[in-house]
Amino acid sequence: MKQTNTDTKSTDNLLALLDDNSLIQLAEQYITLGNGKVLPEGAPYFIRLAELGYIRYLRWAAECYNHGFGCERNEGLAAKYYFESLLFEGNELSKRALKTLRPEWAYYGGDNLVKRLIKTLLCGAKSDVEDALVKISELIMAGEIREYARDAAYIPLKRIYEAWSWVCPLKSYRMGECLLYGIGCESNPFAAVLVLRDAVDDLEYDVEDIERGDTDWIEDTFHTASDYISALEEARNMLAQAEREAERLFDPFEGYFHGHDIFEGDLDDYEDYRLEQFEQEKPPVRIKRKGTS
Repeated sequence: MKQTNTDTKSTDNLLALLDDNSLIQLAEQYITLGNGKVLPEGAPYFIRLAELGYIRYLRWAAECYNHGFGCERNEGLAAKYYFESLLFEGNELSKRALKTLRPEWAYYGGDNLVKRLIKTLLCGAKSDVEDALVKISELIMAGEIREYARDAAYIPLKRIYEAWSWVCPLKSYRMGECLLYGIGCESNPFAAVLVLRDAVDDLEYDVEDIERGDTDWIEDTFHTASDYISALEEARNMLAQAEREAERLFDPFEGYFHGHDIFEGDLDDYEDYRLEQFEQEKPPVRIKRKGTS
């Protein structure tokens, strides 16, 4: 049943009174009650949480807008939230829905880089998808996708860092950058050292190929040979910075690290320990958009 203006105003007033945890509890109740189906009554909570950047509810909000469940149908917002669900969560349901919503492949062509990246996420091979995710993260970090704060770049990078077998040194290089500077995560120069060492090693092999004129492997990706050459130089500089920062911060005293946690081992051991901690961490549950806290 369609909501009246009075109903909508009452719902808006209620949403304004609820904190994030209350919104999540209500949304989860409707997800459970729906048993996999979207209940129109849950739409205000799914949509509000999607607006706030909570990744789990992006797909649910997209379904509401796509089918007009509990709200006015809006294909633009449906496509937006399906795409975000695919980008930040890798949600296969969102992928299929977006392909159905935007079936005309000409829409994803031309010179528009973001549209070509989306097309790759929807139908590209695994290696091409990973390259596309790295490129999107780079665009976010550079401020060229204006919807998101720079910290949002960390989420897809974290998601693909170990999930897939394709080795992309640019992925490791950008992940090391996030760890070193605290982009979307707590600054962790110890883990950054090991991640950047891997990135430098891999990039050196790639640059050797480029210098020999062997660039066939880079065709059909979103990066050029010059991107790899500059990335190697930047990764080396970041690695040196991370090593200096790790040495400065590692100052154990009588088996205690900075007087708090017991840690018996040298700097190399501690780097391994912090890398393991980082790899066990899940990506953030919320996207940081520009203009939001």
